This record gives sequence, structure tokens and C-alpha cells, in this order.
Amino acid sequence: MGEPVLNHGFTEEAAGQGDDFASYLLETLPTALVLTSPDTSIQYVNSALQQITQFTSNELSGCLAPYPWACPDVPDTTLKDQEKALDNGTVTTEKVICRKNGTRCWIEQTITPVNRGSDTGYFLQSWVDITKRKEAERLLGRRTKELQWQSAINKEASRTALSLDDTLQRLVILLHRALPHPENMCARMIVNNREFSTPNFKETPWHYAWSITLRGVNIGRIEVNYLQEPSTAEEKVVSREERFLIDIVASRVAEIVERMQASDIFQILAHSSLVGVYVERDGKFLFVNPQVLKYTGYSEDELLGTNTLDIVYPADRAQVRQNTVSMLKGQLSAPYECRVVRKDGQIRWILEKTTSIIYEGKRAVLGYLMDNTERKELEWDVAKYKELDQMKRNLLSTVSHELRTPLSNIKGYANMLIDYEQKLNDQQRREFVKGIDKDTDRLTDFVNDLLNLSRLEAGLLSVEKKLYSISSLLREVVDEASIRWSSHHIKLKITRSLPRVNIDPGRIRQVLDNLIDNACKYSAHNTEVVVSGRKTGSELHIGIHDQGIGIPAGDLEKVFDPMYRIDREHIRKVPGIGLGLSVCKGLVDAHNGHIWFESEVGKGSTCWFTLPLDEAKASGTG
Repeated sequence: MGEPVLNHGFTEEAAGQGDDFASYLLETLPTALVLTSPDTSIQYVNSALQQITQFTSNELSGCLAPYPWACPDVPDTTLKDQEKALDNGTVTTEKVICRKNGTRCWIEQTITPVNRGSDTGYFLQSWVDITKRKEAERLLGRRTKELQWQSAINKEASRTALSLDDTLQRLVILLHRALPHPENMCARMIVNNREFSTPNFKETPWHYAWSITLRGVNIGRIEVNYLQEPSTAEEKVVSREERFLIDIVASRVAEIVERMQASDIFQILAHSSLVGVYVERDGKFLFVNPQVLKYTGYSEDELLGTNTLDIVYPADRAQVRQNTVSMLKGQLSAPYECRVVRKDGQIRWILEKTTSIIYEGKRAVLGYLMDNTERKELEWDVAKYKELDQMKRNLLSTVSHELRTPLSNIKGYANMLIDYEQKLNDQQRREFVKGIDKDTDRLTDFVNDLLNLSRLEAGLLSVEKKLYSISSLLREVVDEASIRWSSHHIKLKITRSLPRVNIDPGRIRQVLDNLIDNACKYSAHNTEVVVSGRKTGSELHIGIHDQGIGIPAGDLEKVFDPMYRIDREHIRKVPGIGLGLSVCKGLVDAHNGHIWFESEVGKGSTCWFTLPLDEAKASGTG
């Protein structure tokens, strides 16, 4: 039986050592060998093949295909494989065989023709047991399939645009598709007494059920039914893959229900909250409660999907953006204030607090808003009252000083005139009377400033406008000031064609006198004070320039506040209570003009004010 193989299957060296040595080599080879004739009859099998199949050589000798190891449900292809081997020289295939004990294994079979003379006398089959490799491939494929279905289930469960019912219905359909025999199986899911099933579902005696629990509480079950009785014992047992997928679905259903419950609770709390609540992701509104709509004046449709910074006051947007970034980095947890612009344009103060949350399965920002406008206004009122109280204290202190000094002077001059009348000559008496007159004027100016300021703040100061030559008024004011301030060189620089302007001459004279007096007070003797006027567009610009000490940049706006005086030693020595510039501003405002300072410390200042020109009336010049 083995002679043809021995004569033609070995090298010359092996053949020369005799049949016994060749048989020994064949029997000790780890590779299973089968020698068949062209009619498929078995001529020889070695020990390795007998170990794989569990059949003895006597049981196999002379057998024709299909061989004893052939599986009844697998077609025999021995003749076809031999024909392919003849055509190609060799053929390799993977086959499943049945051992004598009924178990199956996988082999890799290679068939090679063995020539005897000029004809093919035999076919040599060599087998390699690949059962472990196929099992590894099967496990890998099963794991890959598990992961694919797990990914599909997780993706379906993470959908936030669908309702709970739609999501659960899609999950039960997906589970059915993932089962190993979907054509003979159906599925049903019952959650909180609501049923979701495949279209082919029906109750049968062949079914399995799994509980769905949420925090230890049973909220439903998953059922898998066979439509017909399973035909094999293997089908009757729930596979590990099925248990794995069903466990995943049960777990995801519990997560979805919990998420929906949390969402429902959030909706209830947010809609009943007395503060504004919103959720945003990537800078877009995802949710707003009624209080946010009340604060902003927008409808829900107008806000959802829009940029959250669109309603923030432009100057505050950078701060809000930075606060959100800091919160996400864990660097900011305290509430902060910002302004929002309502739909009607009204600006409201908001106290805001943000935190990071998971909303609809993704990271988002939860914000709380509280309208803080009334509290801010109250704070401003308190600050204003404090400021007014301080102004009152300053006023009382300054007024008492400003009144006491001239009154003391007047009293002193009067006592001197009474007590030393006979001893004083005419020149001395004249000086004392002039001193009384000067301090009386000082008191009069002081009282007039107080009255004018109170009338301006109460809106009771009358302005009687008429068409007047501004050139004439400026000349008169400069001439009078030159006499009043002989210590300074007061000059006028204007063009000859200044238009007539609609003003109250007395009030504008008061402004000019006050500004020229200030320029002289705060500049050294023998320096120039220049009064200028020019037409600029539809306005008349009038300026008073001095060569004095100048005003610091931080005080340029404050000098027009009532009772404000720059806190510098050489300024405090100049008499006054800080009312003159406030009165000037009020009078210029009453003429619809504007007043401001341009200054450089140590070089001087220029106070400008404007008067609007009424072209219909300012046709003449003067």
C-alpha cells in the first residue's frame, strides 16, 4: 500500500536507505498525510492524520470520497480539488471535517499530484490543523461585530432630537437586527408600562426576558422570542453575544430614561424659576426660560440658535467671553455683573453666574441671570446722596469761610471808620470805603453764583435771547476786564465778519467775565489772556486762552462739577468755592452750546465754548 509513495515521494538519499526508514519518516511527520488514487480511494494515511480524525488506518484504507470524516452538511469536493491540482500543480483549500467522536475541526488541505511514469498515479493530501486559528478569527469577527453593534446602539441612544418613545422604538428594531437569527426571532421592550416591539412580534413559548433597572428599581424588561421552536440545541441557549447586546440595550435604555427624567425636572424647575435660566453651547442659545424672555424682551424663537453675545452690551462682551472661558477652566465661580440690551433698546444690568453641565448628552454652559438694574440704581442713588451730603458739608464749610472773610473785612473797615473817624484823613477813609465796596461785591458775586446754580439745577433760570452782535459784546467784555485786571494783558483776536448770534447778552457776558476772571486768577501777573472768536461751520467758537498753571488731564471734565476744585496747594490759595464754571456750563447749555477745556500743565489753558448759529437770523455781521 505504501510502496508507490516510498518509491516516488522521497529523495534518492531516503530511498536508498530502504522501506523501513521511509515509513518511519512518514509516521513521525507532524503534518497529516493522505495518499489517494485518482478514483479518490485512500491508499495510505500517516499517524498525524489518524490523530486529527480519530479514525484508524484500517477504518480508512480503501475508502472512497466522501470520506468518513466528511460532514453531512458540507458538500464533498474531492474530485473537483484533484482536477484543479492537475491543472495548477497544487491546490490549497480550507475545510471543516467531523472527527469520529462527532466534533468538528478546521484543516488547511493541500493536494499535489504524484506522477507514476508518464501518468498521475496518486494524489498526496497534506493537512494542517487550523482549528485554533479559525476560532481566533471567529472570536475576532464576533468581537468586531459586537463593537459595531455597540457603536450603533450607543449612537442611537445618544440622539437628542428624538422623543423618548421614538428612541426606544428605534433601539428595539436595532436590537432585532443584531440578533443571530432575526428571520426566526422578534423582540419587545416594555419601559414604564409602555410597549415597543418589532413589527413581527408575537408571544411564543420560546422566549427569554431581561430586566431593565434604574438605580436598583425595575423600570421594564426586554423580551426576545423565537417565532418557531429552535431546531438545534445551540439555538435554544442564549449566546454570549446576545446577552452582551441585550445588556447594552438595557443599560442605554436606563440612561435614556434617567436623562429624560432629569430633563423633565430641569424644564419644570427652569420654567418656575424666579431668575433667568439659559443653556448655551458653542456660543448659541439652546434653552431659555420665561424670565430670560422677560429680561430681554425677545421671544423664545428669536433667541434660540442665536449668538449669546448679541444681547450683551458691546462694551461688556469681552468681559463676558473671558468670564465664560475662565469658568470652563475652573478659574471663576463667583457671579459677575454685565449689561444687556433689550429688544426695545433699553439697557439693563444683569447679575450672571455660569457653570459647566452635560445637556442632551454633550458639554454645555448653564447660566443664571438676575435683573440687577434696580439695585444698581439704588447704589447710584446712595452714592449720589453721599456725594450730595459731602457737597453740602463742603458748601457749608466753604460758604462759612467765604462769608466770614468779606464780612470780617467789612466789619473791620466799619469799626475803623466809627472808632477813628476824627483821626482818619480823607485818603484813609476813602480806602476803607473802597475795601467795604470790594468785599460787598465779593459777597454779591458769591450769592449770585449760588442763586444762579440753584436756578439752573431747578430749571428756573430764564434766558432771554435776541439777535446780538457778538463782536461788540466781546470788545465790551475785554475792555472792562482790562480795567478790572490791570495786572494782565487782556487781548481780543477776532475776524471782522463774525455773524450776529441769537443769545442772551447778559448771560453770555456773565460766562465771559467768569472765564476771564478765572484765567487771570490762575496765571501770573504780566502774562497774556487772549479772547478769540471764529465761525466754524454752523457754530461760533469762542475761546479764552491763558498762560497759567494748566489743568491736569484727569481734571478736565471734573472742573465743571459744582464745588469741585483741583487739589493743589497753590490753587487752594486762590479764593473761590468752585461754582463759577458750573454756572458757565449751565448758561452755555441753556444756549444749546458746548463748553470744554484744552490744557497743558505748566503752559496754560484754553476754555472753549460754542454758540449755535441760526442762519435764518444771523444774516448780518457785527
